[in-house]
Amino acid sequence: MTDLLHRYQADLGLAQAADITVRPVSEGVLSSTLPVAALAVGAVAALGSAVDRFRVASGLTAPSPRVVVGDRVAASFAGDRLLRIDGRPVAGFAALSGFFRTADGWVRTHANYPHHRARLLSLLELADDSDHTAVAAALLRREALDVEERAAELGALVVAVRTPDEWFGSAPGRFTRSGPIVSSTVRPDGLPSLPEPPTDPMRPLAGVRVLDLTRVIAGPVATRDLALLGASVLRVDSPLLPEIEAQHLDTGAGKYSTLLDVLVDDDDERLTALMSSVDVVVGGYRPGSYIDDHLRAHRPSGAIIGTVSAWGGRGPWARRRGFDSLVQAASGIANMCGGKAGGRSDDGGKAGGRSDDG
Repeated sequence: MTDLLHRYQADLGLAQAADITVRPVSEGVLSSTLPVAALAVGAVAALGSAVDRFRVASGLTAPSPRVVVGDRVAASFAGDRLLRIDGRPVAGFAALSGFFRTADGWVRTHANYPHHRARLLSLLELADDSDHTAVAAALLRREALDVEERAAELGALVVAVRTPDEWFGSAPGRFTRSGPIVSSTVRPDGLPSLPEPPTDPMRPLAGVRVLDLTRVIAGPVATRDLALLGASVLRVDSPLLPEIEAQHLDTGAGKYSTLLDVLVDDDDERLTALMSSVDVVVGGYRPGSYIDDHLRAHRPSGAIIGTVSAWGGRGPWARRRGFDSLVQAASGIANMCGGKAGGRSDDGGKAGGRSDDG
């Protein structure tokens, strides 16, 4: 935990916080080959450190010492498994999302959304009603890296499963290895001016207006945290991009939400107006997407802007679509954490499935 927290603070040029106490995650919870539990607790400790600094800068009394309870963090990170809708657990990955053997290795697909499923089937020249067996047979006739490149061209989501050495030997892996885990820059027009100083130490962001231009999990969780801290968060989605209901419910707590079709002039203007009326904009769309380009073209004056994307804001894969499960497969995490040689066994394409747990 301390290594992650200290690296986060170092990357942002912050002094190390000494007032955070951590109760470790119980043994067997968030278990993984990699230190997932420490990552989870460290991330929450980093958030707590940032919130405390904001409280102090705003003249509020910060909790001292702060206690991060590991098992509560673990429950939050495993929230998708704990979530119930009408008393029933939510579904996991779709049938065509997973690990598949190829002629020379393995690939990881992501087809949870209808448009991604359609692109995958188009890539493989399969009928719209094709099932897992048909996809497996089609991929078995192809080479992993060829499928990966062709998928990127078509907007489908497939990556070759690599070892860590293979990833860091690739062009995108070499680029990402030397970068910081988080970075920040001061806007050319100076630091933004936030609303009146907060008065409630438990809701230090009360009065702060946040525009949430994110989807799926990572970005929406970040903006959910801002809502938890008192910010007024408005999430904007496109009516043309379907969302997974359970994820939207899980990550939408405490937020307002609306739909805008930014390809229509009136809605595009509404989005621009919203950007000019908020204090913070959080973007989760890849560089080169319409929303990301719109944000860069209409950077709201005086607002804090935060962005997150699968492959980073720069580098050879910056404009590629991606999800966490694909990042794990491409970077070697799935290989390290999966079963039977990390996703390269003879188990019908299901090896390495545990990588999505860690």
